[in-house]
Amino acid sequence: MALSKLDDAVISVATAGSEFIIVEGTPLVSYKGFGFDQEIIKRVEAKAKVPAITSLTAAANALER
Repeated sequence: MALSKLDDAVISVATAGSEFIIVEGTPLVSYKGFGFDQEIIKRVEAKAKVPAITSLTAAANALER
């Protein structure tokens, strides 16, 4: 259910001309576990045809630096 809502939102912002998508919130990633953020990113990029990231991935990347 949540992933289908994500798909709808991605299509909506992609057709509005977005050049980059940041998926906010952590419930899906927290529920599905470590690594699911990468699946979400791939899913969004495939649908939107633009680069994407999740807020949790961005935070983790920032902590690595």
